[in-house]
Formats: sequence, structure tokens, C-alpha cells
Amino acid sequence: MAIWEIVGPEGLPHSIEGLVSAFAQQLIALLLAIHRGEIIPHGAFLPVVDQLLSLLEKQPDQIQTLEQILLENPIEKLALPPVQGENDRAIMEDLTLHLLNVTFYVYKVGMEVLDPHSLRLAVRAAAIHDLGMARLPVGLLVERGVFSQQQREMMQLHPLETQDLVRTIYPDEPELAALVVQEQERFNGSGYPAHLTGEAIHPAARLIGLIDTFEAMIHPRPYRKRLLPVEAVQRIVRELKGVFDPRQVKGLINNISVFPMGTYVQLNTKEVGRVVQTYRDSPLRPRIEVRYNEAKQKLSIPRTIDLSKTPLIFITKSLYAEDVEESIRGG
Repeated sequence: MAIWEIVGPEGLPHSIEGLVSAFAQQLIALLLAIHRGEIIPHGAFLPVVDQLLSLLEKQPDQIQTLEQILLENPIEKLALPPVQGENDRAIMEDLTLHLLNVTFYVYKVGMEVLDPHSLRLAVRAAAIHDLGMARLPVGLLVERGVFSQQQREMMQLHPLETQDLVRTIYPDEPELAALVVQEQERFNGSGYPAHLTGEAIHPAARLIGLIDTFEAMIHPRPYRKRLLPVEAVQRIVRELKGVFDPRQVKGLINNISVFPMGTYVQLNTKEVGRVVQTYRDSPLRPRIEVRYNEAKQKLSIPRTIDLSKTPLIFITKSLYAEDVEESIRGG
């Protein structure tokens, strides 16, 4: 039995860590099955999404635990058996990480901007909104340059491919099928495939489109430097004005910390550390785990500083993990 054929909550984990692992494993397997043209049983994968959503609804504090898990890239920790087509799986693993992150941010922002029914619908759709990508040629998914006209037209078919897959795998979920085809529509009509505008786009689809764009900006790529979350939000506000629902953009701003958990920062003391806790009422003064001292020496035992309680210490710049060594060398 394929791992993504588990269809009942009784067969799923009940911890947030276990559910994230199951989400990733089942989605990777599902995407590979789609890519290979295999027959997929009705209802595959969505039960783990429903179980994760149920846990977050019952235990809202688990959203911070989920955020921490995602910072560590849970897919890298999976003990996946070797398969034919390892390169294909690497691409599907990257797509899975994107879908997992989009699902998380849709839930986090959606709690503010969507009603309960639309929120649940948005989370379920977010987890599967790019299934159609698995039907596209692998070369298209790793294209580094500007798309040709033919490549662009092929890429713009993926919402329709996703809708077709959702209708096939989830025949009792017409609302999901109607939603996933809209995730590339844009508030100003610049999206596709139907060039819908404004309120004609389901609010859940509007949010998925916004978060999909945001996550793509902060997602690591081998061929370009990713943006910090605050930089991505700034680009959306400044360069993509009118493309997304302004109310939802405001919700994104309200829910994405200037210094999100896991971000590395340099302090005015020249020490470098990692954000381990954020405060909504004090977004510029998070709790920091200091890992390098002012001489740029790595501490054997990190220490913590709560900037909300130490007014003379402040952040001078933020860094991604991959930039830390460069910052240390540069002084």
C-alpha cells in the first residue's frame, strides 16, 4: 500500500510533529504518483490536512510549534527510501515544502481575513493547489531563465490541470475543484486562466494567490537569493499594488513579523543570534538566542536576550542562516 493511501484519521498521528511528517511524506508520494501517471485512490492525502487543521483549531498555541518545525525544513529529516527517478523526487520534495509553507501562512493570515468556513476551505485548497504542477515537464519546473511564450502557456495550464486532478481524486469536493482553478487569478484581472477580477474571485483563492506569491519570494532557490519575509512584504506592497486584495495584504502585514522566528540578526553589540520568540505588541524587540559574541566567536552555550526588556540593545540588521558565515567573516 502506498503511504498516501492512508485515508482514515485512526491511521494518522495526533502530534503536530507527526502530522507535519505525514503531510510531507504523503504529499511527496502523491505528487510522484501524479507525475508518473499512476491511478490514485479517491480521498488520498486530504485526511492528514483535515487532521492537522483540526489540531490547530483545538490547540491554537500549536501554530508557533508548527512555525518552528517549518523553520527546520521537516522534509530534510524524513527517512525516505531510495526510488527510481531521484531527481524527480527532489523536485517534488521542493514543491511539497512550498505547499506546506503556503498552507501554514494561509492558516495564519486567514484567521484574520476569512470567515471560519472560508478559512477551512482555504487551508484544504492551499495544500493541493499545485497538484497540477506534477503533470508538467520537469524541465519547466526547474527553468531558471525567462519563460518562452510556449513555456508560459504550458505553465498557465497548471490551475486547470489541478482542477482536473481534484475532480478525479476528490469527486465529492466540488467546492475545492471550483477554488483551486482560481488561485492564479488576480484582484486587478491580470491573472489566469479566466482573468477574473475583484469579488468574482473567491476570497479563499485570493488569499492562496497572495500567500503563494509571498512564499515563492522567500523560498530558497539554487539560482537566486531568497528575500527576507519583511523584504517580500515590502515588494508586494510597493511593486504589486492592486494585484492582490488590499484587505488581505494588510492581514499579511499584520501577521508576518518584521523579524520572524528563525531569522538571524545582528545586534548593536555586534553579537549575532537567532530569533526564538516574537511579540505582536513589540515586533521590533523579539527574544534572541545569541550564538556568536562580539568577536564573532561561536558560543559553546548560546545565551538568550529578551529585547523587550533590554532597551539599550537593538537589532541592526537581519540575516538568513546562509548569510551568517559571510557576516561573521565580514565583521
